[in-house]
Amino acid sequence: MNKINISFQSGVFKEVIAVRNEKISLKELRELATKFIQKIHLKYGFKNVLPEHLLLYIHDINTANILRLITTNDKIYDGMLIEVVIACKFHIIDVEDYNKWKRFPFVI
Repeated sequence: MNKINISFQSGVFKEVIAVRNEKISLKELRELATKFIQKIHLKYGFKNVLPEHLLLYIHDINTANILRLITTNDKIYDGMLIEVVIACKFHIIDVEDYNKWKRFPFVI
């Protein structure tokens, strides 16, 4: 079996992983990316990250966008750099006026 090396990157974290061959499925790639995220973000509460919540992008300097979303048709090759992004739903934070909760100074 030929092994190839691919790199996972998430922010400033990067790791090279050897996979069995270039015929790895997208599902298997997501599972490897999940293990990578769990390892680097364990102390931040990403222990239960599901593979479905990860977006995988190929670093491709030959395209205008540089990052291209990996699809089932993409060929995995030796030396490939994959950016792993944790997807989340859009949320709104309701910020209240802090002066409303500010306490008066204590006077002796």
